Amino acid sequence: MRKYQLSVLLNVLPLNFVLQYNIRTLSGQVLSYICAIMTPMPGQNEWIDGVHTTGILDWKTLLHILIISTLGMISGLSLGPELPLVLMAGMIGSKLGIETKQSVLRARVLNLTCAAAAIGGFFRFPMAGALFILEIPHRFGLQYFEALSPATLASIMAVIVNRFVSGDEVTGYFTYPFLTETLPPHVFFMAILYGVLGSLSGVMYARLCLKLKGDVHHWFHEPHDDHHEDNNNHEESIPLVGTPGLLASSAKKVKRFQCYIKGEPRRAAFAGTIAGFIVGVICMFLPHLLFWGEGQLQTLIDRGHTPLPFFGRDGKPTEDLTAWGYCMDEELRGGNSLACYGIISVGKVVVTGLSLGTGIMGGHFWGPLYTGAAAAWFFHYFFEQFFPFFPALSEFPCVGILCIMGATHVVTYRAHTAIMLVLTLTIKNFLSEDDTGTQAGDFAAIFPLLVVACYVSLILTQNVIFYKEQRERTDIVAVPEVLCEPNKEGNPVFPVHSVEEFSDEDDSTDCESVEEIAPPPVFKPPTKPPRRFHRKSMSMDADFGKMNLGSLEIRQRLDSTGSTGSGSRTTPNKLERINSFGKVSPHHGSLMGQGTERRSHHRVSSYGSNSSGPMRKSLSRSSSIASSQNGSDSVDIFAAATAGLDLSKI
Repeated sequence: MRKYQLSVLLNVLPLNFVLQYNIRTLSGQVLSYICAIMTPMPGQNEWIDGVHTTGILDWKTLLHILIISTLGMISGLSLGPELPLVLMAGMIGSKLGIETKQSVLRARVLNLTCAAAAIGGFFRFPMAGALFILEIPHRFGLQYFEALSPATLASIMAVIVNRFVSGDEVTGYFTYPFLTETLPPHVFFMAILYGVLGSLSGVMYARLCLKLKGDVHHWFHEPHDDHHEDNNNHEESIPLVGTPGLLASSAKKVKRFQCYIKGEPRRAAFAGTIAGFIVGVICMFLPHLLFWGEGQLQTLIDRGHTPLPFFGRDGKPTEDLTAWGYCMDEELRGGNSLACYGIISVGKVVVTGLSLGTGIMGGHFWGPLYTGAAAAWFFHYFFEQFFPFFPALSEFPCVGILCIMGATHVVTYRAHTAIMLVLTLTIKNFLSEDDTGTQAGDFAAIFPLLVVACYVSLILTQNVIFYKEQRERTDIVAVPEVLCEPNKEGNPVFPVHSVEEFSDEDDSTDCESVEEIAPPPVFKPPTKPPRRFHRKSMSMDADFGKMNLGSLEIRQRLDSTGSTGSGSRTTPNKLERINSFGKVSPHHGSLMGQGTERRSHHRVSSYGSNSSGPMRKSLSRSSSIASSQNGSDSVDIFAAATAGLDLSKI
């Protein structure tokens, strides 16, 4: 009896139902639980932050990443090998830099070089792999130029080794729709339009994917006591007796139903189970969305002429996997093609966001490309049905697919140069006009159109952030010459002043003309001893240190009291001195204009410190006269610097 019931159950529930539901549900549950109890593994943001700061990445979780990412790819979730390759190769390069005691600059180069070799060797993109790795840390192109040559060389060597071991022929990946031998001039305007449409598709992918990823991560989270809102209205708050940390307030609070699970491993396992179950249901009806999308992209590009890989073929044991599938083969070219491509485009974003939200290690390099290809066919059929009077919009579907794919990918990764090369190098050939065969096409006509579309997307979506750690390079300090106006005389000088040298509180004046008030001079401590003294004289170094400290103290007293009388001494901290470095007051004019004044002042200072007798007295007398005439705001720097110093000891 039990055997009969089991056979009936298996006949009712096809193999598709069992595999699609159980594999993804179990994989989401088990792998999410394992990731929660293990040492936290870094992600793309952590790698980018490590490149910008220390140049390295901790290598202790390398084996964990290898095992978890492999199981995640086998499970059928939309998780690819790109991120694990970048992390593991970066860890190897970081470890090599640490063991050989390299500097931060060279350790960063090793990190980027190893990651470029991994991406280039796995995907067989020599130059594109290196550019992709170098562009990921930034939002507007690569900036670690010192790593370009070694990263490219390592990527080339990895591709050669891959080809030698695998024995595969050097050829492209994808066959695209028909393309004429020559293209009309207005196709560049179409490339701009495709760039805008790709931007919309990319923004949809980035926003929705991040939303779903964050939602899965926050499912059933236990509420934290430290998440209090600031009491901005200064209402009376009294701590409850016996319960520190909880506050009683007169503000009204809305009670909402909350369901949470205690313990992060159990919560992650339950959330991963639900996410895997949803992915399984979606992929049961849309088998195109299984895995990370690289193998299924050709089926989408040629509208079902190429069968889906791994399953669905006649006579194969996995034929039942597509028993309940929609939008298969002819449906992609029939009357429901517009709806099919729209559903596939949105469905890929949902599946990718849920897969990333499980916390399982994996990348999504092909996710934006797959979404862009589906969106390109959606716009093609949309223009064809609703704008038949404007045939140029749907005249070249091949151009639309490539441009929208590139523009969609740029929004997420910001690697515009790399994706241009990737899409161009992966072109294998083009379908014939009747879609029955293939023919060669002019690949050179595609690349300039890709450049236009990708840069349109790069500019339009500059405020869309997927990886928050992407930023500009900050370890380069410009020389003073490039910060000055061009074609100016004199040497560039950085003004050095105290924090309170210029006060915004006292901007008023009793004078009728502003030109009568001289701007306050700027004092820069001398970088070397005056003439007639040996540079290694310890006494002179100590005396000049006293002069610098004395000038700073007097300068502060002048700012606070208006005279050299008694006043409180406040020394600016290190952060304030750093913040004041290189800042120019509007009263000072350009930096070049201050160069002449600075050099003349240094000459007066050196003469005053080295001269004796009448020369010193005359300088002191002129300094006191200038002080009395100009007031505290224009006090002479030499008099202020030497006010508390006995020059006879020098």
